[in-house]
Amino acid sequence: MSKQKINMQEPTLEEMVNTAQTTQDWSKVHWQAKGERKKELSQKAWDKMVELARSTDDWILVEWASPKNSKMKSIALENMLDAAKSVSDWRCIYRVVHENHPLQAIALEKSAALSQTCEDWWYINNRAPKNSALQKKARKNMAATAQTFEDWDFYIHRSVPELRDVALKKMAALAKTAGEWQTVYSLAPEGSRIKKTAKVKSGNDRDF
Repeated sequence: MSKQKINMQEPTLEEMVNTAQTTQDWSKVHWQAKGERKKELSQKAWDKMVELARSTDDWILVEWASPKNSKMKSIALENMLDAAKSVSDWRCIYRVVHENHPLQAIALEKSAALSQTCEDWWYINNRAPKNSALQKKARKNMAATAQTFEDWDFYIHRSVPELRDVALKKMAALAKTAGEWQTVYSLAPEGSRIKKTAKVKSGNDRDF
């Protein structure tokens, strides 16, 4: 029996127009419109995007598709902010606005207000102005919310020099596998008690 060929061809522009149902679908039409109908289809797609937009992601697509310095671009930004409900939404806004845009600071503050995990605060720490009140708050909360070996290793020991001693002790207290103890062993100062314990736990004391 011959194998049936699978049609892997990309849909045509006309097919995209006929099947578009979401802001994301119409965004693709907007950017891929070409030929004699480019202006017509781009405008139709943009109108549909505005009509269907609800989420922050939707309004980001509208903002991208809006003419530079247009009123609609400003409206899209406002709606983007109104629709933002989660850390993820505010991170998207922070990422898409231009560097040093006033909205970056707002997005970072809003993201901080919703942060709950060590990874959330690590994100804030890496983007807050150096030595700012927000960065200090982020570092304090990174330590307060760290729960796992990975939290103390990746997010704190590697990112916050002044917390490395605390992080190493926490990592040693949480280490269970030989691999985790090997990490502790590689980071601990020579001659320290943690180094000696990690050497045994990781198997580095064995003679081969």
